[in-house]
Amino acid sequence: MPRRVQERQIQVSRATEALSNTLHRSPTIAEVAEQIGASTDEVIEAMDAGANFWPLSLSYHDDSDTHSPIEVPTNHDETEAVERRYDVKALLSKLPERERQILYMSYFEHRTQAEIGDVLGLSQVHVSRIMRATLQQMRNRL
Repeated sequence: MPRRVQERQIQVSRATEALSNTLHRSPTIAEVAEQIGASTDEVIEAMDAGANFWPLSLSYHDDSDTHSPIEVPTNHDETEAVERRYDVKALLSKLPERERQILYMSYFEHRTQAEIGDVLGLSQVHVSRIMRATLQQMRNRL
């Protein structure tokens, strides 16, 4: 997903959580848009991107209609999905600490690349390059 959409998705997620706590109900799209200073279309785009982001975070598709070996299957083959998770976990444990931190902050703490860069003393561009190279390395090993 493009960086601007990813960052907007993080803003929408944070605003939704904050508004839910304040309003004691789920906020409307218009309320979220007002909270973050965005249009309702931008909020909807971010929400759609967020809904599709996690299952595909390490997967890819190419013209040969093949799928990444870690893409979560949509059929009944749960055993294969569990095996893939173990494979990914093993790969993650072999990564250098900095790469593991970057992936953790991105996928589990939902931080933007700029936020990750601030924490680690790196530029957003450098964080992006590290993420891209690390994910590609993991795909290749799988």
